[in-house]
Parts: sequence; structure tokens; C-alpha cells
Amino acid sequence: MFHVPYVSLVKYQAIAMGLQDIYHEYEVSGAKEQEVEELEEILEELKTRIGFDAISVGALSSRYQYERIARIAKKLGVEVYAPQWLRDPVEYMRLLVREGFQFIITKIAVYGLPPRFLGKPLTSEDIEEIIRLSKKYGFHPAFEGGEAETFLVDAPHFKKRIIVEGDPVREGPFEWEYKIREVKLVDKHLEV
Repeated sequence: MFHVPYVSLVKYQAIAMGLQDIYHEYEVSGAKEQEVEELEEILEELKTRIGFDAISVGALSSRYQYERIARIAKKLGVEVYAPQWLRDPVEYMRLLVREGFQFIITKIAVYGLPPRFLGKPLTSEDIEEIIRLSKKYGFHPAFEGGEAETFLVDAPHFKKRIIVEGDPVREGPFEWEYKIREVKLVDKHLEV
């Protein structure tokens, strides 16, 4: 149900957006369906404490995720905001880069996606190659099935950029992880 790799680094994204004052860490079990109940409890407590009127969902095509979040939202009496829901995954990947979102691949778990993509902000050329490889090897071009995991390091609404340093480590025949060893925030006008 949830994105797991480097979720602890989300605090840097909150700071980059200027949202560190409302960032909170919670843990869920990861057990199927139980994690959904745990999320509902967390969101119910947050709604009482800080108030909100919508839940944002990043899923493109995962009915499993979308339907569970929608069910929680209905119980809480809030809207679901899913701007990318059912968007074409190829156009979605192109749009991200075109609109100034910079992200890195932190984990690869699929045949056909080479480790050279790990840890570097993806360019439009990289996205075109990933799209080509997805067609050739049959994986989802936006990694909706867990073929790869990503981490956002810059976006138009970020006040700071996130710089990560790490090393690619092979974990299996087609599995690689970018082991992040250092994270820093820098002002956008500074060169690194």
C-alpha cells in the first residue's frame, strides 16, 4: 500500500516545501488491510488535531491504493484529490520532467532497467530511454507496480533542493538499491 524506501527522508521534502512545522512521523505495520486501518486512525487523529478537507493521492492506476484512500476519505468526510489518477503513464513521466520535477531512482526491482539510472536526477532523455525500455521489457513506465522506487529532490514548489549522495548496491539478479549515505538541503540559487 505504501512507499517504503527512504520514507524517513520525507522530512527533507517537508523542509524543502516550508512545511516542517506540520510534518509528523507515524508507523504502520505494513500488514495488508491492517495498514489501511492504521492509516485511517492516524488521519482521523490528524483531522481532529490540525484539520484538513482533502487527502491527496499520487496513484496513477493502482485501484488498490485509490479505493482504500477514497474509503477513508469518505469516512472522514473529506475530498480525495487525485490529479494523476488514470493519466497515461508515458505522458505522466514526460510531464514531470517538463514541469520541473526532479527525482531520482532509489531502487530497481525489474529486469531491463539498468542501475546507471540510480541516484541521478532523471532528464527528459533518461525518461525517453525508460519509456523505450518499458516497452521492450514489459514493465510499467511510471513504476506503478513497484518496478522501481523514486525520491523527489526538487520541484517548482520547493524552496530548497535536496542533494543526496550514495552508492548503487546490487541486491539480487535484477535488484539494485541506491544506498543514500548523505542528504543535504541547499538554497536553489546556490550551485553544488
